Amino acid sequence: MNTITRITSLLTALIVLASCSDSSKDIPTVNIYQDIVTFTSSESNRVSFEFQVVDDSPAVMLYAPGSIDTKTTPPGTRLMLTYSPADGQDYGESGAVNVRALSKIYNVELNLLDPGTLDGWDNEPIAITTLWRSGSYINMFAQVANSTTRTFYLIPDMSTISSSCPDLYLSTRSTTGDAPAYMTRTAASFDISELWEREDLQGVKIHVANATNPYNNVFTFNKQ
Repeated sequence: MNTITRITSLLTALIVLASCSDSSKDIPTVNIYQDIVTFTSSESNRVSFEFQVVDDSPAVMLYAPGSIDTKTTPPGTRLMLTYSPADGQDYGESGAVNVRALSKIYNVELNLLDPGTLDGWDNEPIAITTLWRSGSYINMFAQVANSTTRTFYLIPDMSTISSSCPDLYLSTRSTTGDAPAYMTRTAASFDISELWEREDLQGVKIHVANATNPYNNVFTFNKQ
């Protein structure tokens, strides 16, 4: 069992024990949130995470008791965190949290030195649920056919890379020969910092073979 799973299992056990307490007492409402976060550190039996809610909103720092093996999950890894505030803080405020679940997601970096090919980029449509920017990340919730060999790419059109709003193509591929599979919810985070930090950049256009709505297949994210 890896470290993340172990933390989640222990916390889940605590949650179950809490739910078995005296049912005659009033149970306070607990707000549970789910965000794509950056794992920042694990030390002194405390794990820390950071995220921005949307666009260029202020950075939110979250921390919880526990530890994560930094050899298998190095700081900087993007993760899916399900949590509830521990100190009654509002959503989007920094502070201690109770972790309900913690899972790995697809981490993808934009590579301008070895961008890859656009040939067949749209061979496997993606049913987009949500696509949004937080800081220098493009984040995605989507439905795709389950596959153990699936990978995601963010491929730049190098003919537009020097423009003020370059075109990027969000693509997924799985090994040919995979058996037909059910659709599954998938999360991914694409690091575009190499491009986003360019001073003359005004925004980016993300092209997706969107199975949810084929007519809604270009998403533009402008700098604020």
